[in-house]
Amino acid sequence: MKMTLGQLGVAGLSGLLLASLWEPFAQSGNVWFALVPLLLLLRGKLSLKRALLLGWVTGFVSWCFQLGWMLVLAENGGPWPMIIPALLGLSAVLAVYVGIFAVAAV
Repeated sequence: MKMTLGQLGVAGLSGLLLASLWEPFAQSGNVWFALVPLLLLLRGKLSLKRALLLGWVTGFVSWCFQLGWMLVLAENGGPWPMIIPALLGLSAVLAVYVGIFAVAAV
C-alpha cells in the first residue's frame, strides 16, 4: 500500500494537536485526543517502516512548534544560518521517539 498525502496530513494534524498542549496555545484539554489521529492511522495493516515514518512526521511537526522559542535567539543577535538548522535538526532527532512509539503501537 502506497503512502498517501492524506496519511501524512493526518499525522501532521496529530502533531499540531500535540503542539497545542504547550505555550503559547496551552490547550491542555487536547491531551485526551492529540494522538487519536495517529493511532487511527496505525490501526490499518502498516509496515513497521511506514509506522515509523508516520510517527516521525507527527513528532517532527510537534517539535518544530514546541522548539519555536529558538527563533527568539535571532532577535537577540543570534545567526539565522545556525538557528534554523539547529531547530530542524533537533526536531528531527526528537521526532524519532514518537516514531518509536508508533512502531510499538502497531
